[in-house]
Amino acid sequence: MPSPEEELAEEHEAGSPDFLIRNTEYSKPKLDYRRMAAGIFAGLAIVAIAVFSVTDLAAILLPMDDRYLEVLIPRTEDGSEPLILNELNHVLLENTLSVTGRVTNHSSNPVENVVAVITARDTTGRFPATLEIPVDPETLEPEESGTFSMSVTLRQKPDHYTIRFKLAAGPFVPHKDEHNLSPNADSPED
Repeated sequence: MPSPEEELAEEHEAGSPDFLIRNTEYSKPKLDYRRMAAGIFAGLAIVAIAVFSVTDLAAILLPMDDRYLEVLIPRTEDGSEPLILNELNHVLLENTLSVTGRVTNHSSNPVENVVAVITARDTTGRFPATLEIPVDPETLEPEESGTFSMSVTLRQKPDHYTIRFKLAAGPFVPHKDEHNLSPNADSPED
């Protein structure tokens, strides 16, 4: 009777498939912890992005406030309002309000992307219409003026409107209203 080693040698010479199966070692695949960690990290990142996008959690956790945007407001040398409303005209035609105006940059620096925010209310006051109209030109150099124009149709006859100015991606900018003042408005009459 042949020994087990001799049997294996004979099977090997004969090319038996049993030889290959019996001599093949099975080894477990090694766990790749780097890939697993990267997958977990990517999954958590996707969940975090979804949570921050859908909820107000970012506003609660991050220290962002309107006060941080105040650095974007242009400053003047004398501390007055950086924008001056020079002209403001409106036309009422049935339920349509048309507003045009001119605003001047009174600051010592150029101001970009100024937007006129006009809120119009009808006689009922229930359905206000708020429009954001970019001031033309887009960049106002110091002491340069820009114009804006808008038209809106309300459900009822327009009753009143308000106008404010803001930066397109920033805060509201204080303005001085000089559109109806005459040159001698501050001087006493003789």
